[in-house]
Amino acid sequence: MPPSLRPDGPQVDAGPVDAPQVNAPRGLGARILLITDPAYDAAHVDATIVAVATALAAVAHASGALAVQLRDKSATPSALRVRARALRALTASCGASLIVNGDPAIAAAVDADGVHVPGFARDVDAIPRVRAIVGPARSIHVPVHTLEEAKLARDAGVDALLVSPIFDSPGKGPARGPSALEEVRDLAHQPPLRATLRVLRIYALGGVDVSRVSECHQAGADGVAVIRALFDAPDPVATANYLILPWLTAS
Repeated sequence: MPPSLRPDGPQVDAGPVDAPQVNAPRGLGARILLITDPAYDAAHVDATIVAVATALAAVAHASGALAVQLRDKSATPSALRVRARALRALTASCGASLIVNGDPAIAAAVDADGVHVPGFARDVDAIPRVRAIVGPARSIHVPVHTLEEAKLARDAGVDALLVSPIFDSPGKGPARGPSALEEVRDLAHQPPLRATLRVLRIYALGGVDVSRVSECHQAGADGVAVIRALFDAPDPVATANYLILPWLTAS
């Protein structure tokens, strides 16, 4: 049995994180997607990433349980590129994946594992253009706020859906509840998608914390996307341990 992340944390005999199929794009094996926010200074962000990624690798028996989404809408392209290069080196050193928000060219240039495409529903044709830039080996992630957006994303060839907001979250509109995850999971399991052997990962976003993560798992989420749950946590390692626990103990 591997050690828990804290002596007083939950003890789990964790099997390896279940990985997508061999030819799937990179960056799809994570259970926790940690989204950066410029409100937190870089030193705090970096320390949290290293501590959480290292600890999760120990209990998950594999690297890749953590993915980091670099999100800074206020940064200039040059500043974003510099930060992306720094985070690529950091995440590679501790076994985490890196997803770059909003700029596929930067994602490709720094060899990130994927790109997040905000507002894709307003321009679904952007997905083929993004794929042409990042190639088939990197994953494409998008936010979805309705079942119709999830259908558009599936049909456009997206690899990961951030379903939001599941619970109350500042500035994100009415909470959709875990039932939204169930609807998207049913969509992902429809025969046309299964026949292509494509992976379609589903992440719960919006108000997710340790008290609600089990509901997300039970509703069919492949993982959770968080910001404050880890960056504001007094002990982010212990918090990450509880966030990943439902997937590690699932039969």
